[in-house]
Amino acid sequence: MPSFKLSSRLKKYILKTYKRNIYVAYQMEDNDTIKVASFIENIGWFDISTAVNDNITDISCFDFAINSKGELYIVFTTKSTSDFPSELIVRKFNSRKWIDVSPKLRDNVGFLVNISVDHKDNLYVAYLKKIGYEYKVNFIVNRGYGTTWNSIVDSNVFKGTADVDVLSIGVISEPFLGIFYNYKLNDYMNSEFIIDKGKTWSNVNIQSVNMANSVKILSDVKSDQIILSYVTKDRPIVSISTLQCDKWQNVSPNIKIKGVVSDILKYSNDLLLTFEDDNNVRLIYLNSNNWYFLNESEIFQKSACKPQFAQYQKKGFVLSCLSLDFKVLFLKLIR
Repeated sequence: MPSFKLSSRLKKYILKTYKRNIYVAYQMEDNDTIKVASFIENIGWFDISTAVNDNITDISCFDFAINSKGELYIVFTTKSTSDFPSELIVRKFNSRKWIDVSPKLRDNVGFLVNISVDHKDNLYVAYLKKIGYEYKVNFIVNRGYGTTWNSIVDSNVFKGTADVDVLSIGVISEPFLGIFYNYKLNDYMNSEFIIDKGKTWSNVNIQSVNMANSVKILSDVKSDQIILSYVTKDRPIVSISTLQCDKWQNVSPNIKIKGVVSDILKYSNDLLLTFEDDNNVRLIYLNSNNWYFLNESEIFQKSACKPQFAQYQKKGFVLSCLSLDFKVLFLKLIR
């Protein structure tokens, strides 16, 4: 698969697929512009439109999602300045241009944000909202009615302050709502995974950790499982539970890595884990409670970092990773 080559260093990218299309939302280090590029077989890579954020600058974080109709959404937050407060902005691509579907909040927002879509195309956004001297997770939903957003859970349910130096918040929207987040309380770093049980939000009793990075949550209704992964203290952690979240099983590979970025994918009854390790990208899979290198190769991509998965129809999956100079995005289709 052709690489996505860039003129300057990439700051962040997010890989998504829809049918035969492959999308990359990206931002460069030398400017605030957020763009989405698409790869189509026999055509190649191209930017689908102008910048998502138009002339809005001081971008602090963004996320990317695609619904069941192939509609693209970008959510991003801005930094507060002497002239403008920080904002939460949501844009939708309508096949020609990016249109604004933002909730028009007046909250002072933090730098983390996550967007998720369920099978009914409800759009969920988790972000950080300043309450007093703390930043709490706030969770809102758009049920397809333009710019109408509703709150899902009171921010006071969340503990401590969530404005901590990590890469992501973990959100699950199928088959129920759930959020995994890091927080600081009494100078200690902790984490918590809470889910919506109808009338209340409850802790699912997974062990708290210190500074979980690259949080990813998958649900598999067929196997009745939730899969949670993250990187903490130089170790990739993978835990599996039933959908009822009554008991968690740690199936982590017993390895130490040099890196903080990882990703997981459930494909063809296999659980795959990719991670950066000492300037290389590795790919392993779980079989009968043991982890194995894919095709017995210890290094999937040399001199690379920041790997991500995306399923590609029923043909296989795409694994992307970035060159060490941050100027080339490598993509491989694995069947």
